Amino acid sequence: MQTSNILTWLRTHRATVAGSCLLAMLISFLLSQITPISTLPSTLFAWLAFIFFWPALPRINKQQSLALMSVGLIGAAVAHFRGDNIPLSTLLGNYLSLISMLTAVSFLKMMASGNQESLPRGKKGIVSTLAASHLLGAVLNLSILVIMGDRLARQGKITLRQGTLIGRGFTFAALWSPFFVAMNVSLLASPGMTFIHILPVGLTIALIALVASTWRMNRQWQDIEGYPLDLKTLLLPVGLAIIVITCHEFFPQVSVTLVITLVAPITALLFLGLRQPSSVPQKLEQHVSQSLGRMGGEVALFLAAGVLSSGLMVMVKALDYSLPIHHFGALQACILLVVMILLAWTGIHAMISVAVSSPLLLPMHPNPDMLGFMYLSAWALGSGSSPLSGMNLMLGLRFQIPAKGLWRNQAPFVMAILPVLWAALFYLDY
Repeated sequence: MQTSNILTWLRTHRATVAGSCLLAMLISFLLSQITPISTLPSTLFAWLAFIFFWPALPRINKQQSLALMSVGLIGAAVAHFRGDNIPLSTLLGNYLSLISMLTAVSFLKMMASGNQESLPRGKKGIVSTLAASHLLGAVLNLSILVIMGDRLARQGKITLRQGTLIGRGFTFAALWSPFFVAMNVSLLASPGMTFIHILPVGLTIALIALVASTWRMNRQWQDIEGYPLDLKTLLLPVGLAIIVITCHEFFPQVSVTLVITLVAPITALLFLGLRQPSSVPQKLEQHVSQSLGRMGGEVALFLAAGVLSSGLMVMVKALDYSLPIHHFGALQACILLVVMILLAWTGIHAMISVAVSSPLLLPMHPNPDMLGFMYLSAWALGSGSSPLSGMNLMLGLRFQIPAKGLWRNQAPFVMAILPVLWAALFYLDY
């Protein structure tokens, strides 16, 4: 009877248990980076969270995860029979650092506060919305879509133009923000890529994209209501970016991913502790059950993609397989970038394209900055315009915007800005 009660409690509190597993994973992962403790406990906690998330995952997420893991396991099996074995901890925990960083960054949501200023209109509304979604989204990630959308919503809805505006500003932060998973995936998939080299290039192109968007939208959407932005609101993204860049400069041996994983939760808890010390336990409990407890889709994708990438990498090594080309430079990167964007439009996440392509491209020793920036570009343009991306699905489902409408608004701009990204790839490969 007692066992039955425990199982019933676990089923009814599945999100809280899964969120608690992610919190335990984050703590044990950080301990493994600063002490001799192995990453095995954090890997086990990550997969335990996956098990609790599984029943509530949408069918398409389950199918995608199973497909990715199956391919990865087949690759590992082929390598095993060829005499190349991969440690189980590597196979199951390949992207553990990314999941830990994603969990850590989610704590920054606890610092967000509602903005009750009146809504600006016209050009001012366009500029402030693009800037807010870009700068705040660079730190708060997908949660900024909900924060801004709720502020702009009328009876639970925002207009297609407002959704396009929020998404446009947000997606180009993937080109430079160290708080985006895209940056940390690129750093892992392109060993030798230097964040400081990529930062000015990504910032420049993001600025070009935002200025071009402002000019184009101001001519067409003069009556649009936007999101208010003030200097006080900018303290969070600017302050955190300065901390991360400073730490990376003084401690270059420490990865950007680890710096963020350490800084994000500490900053959030210190901020709440100084501002509302009595609310910290309640806020933390809410965050574990409501925010961490809803990360099933991301956790499933990254764990499965980690198995895929590890399995393919060891299989390629065991079979001594190489692509029919012997050089991967800027021209080839430009072509592959277009392919990855088109794949994103069909629903294949950039994460999957990166996991498949990286093991095949690395043996050709491409310029790591160029390769990494290609991945960032595919993530920004593909996720920003795909009707099936997490960003557009979130905007569409929560605020009742047709996903195809977002794609029709974003896709032409993606094609227009593509030559600028091509030029950046040639510059980085020079």
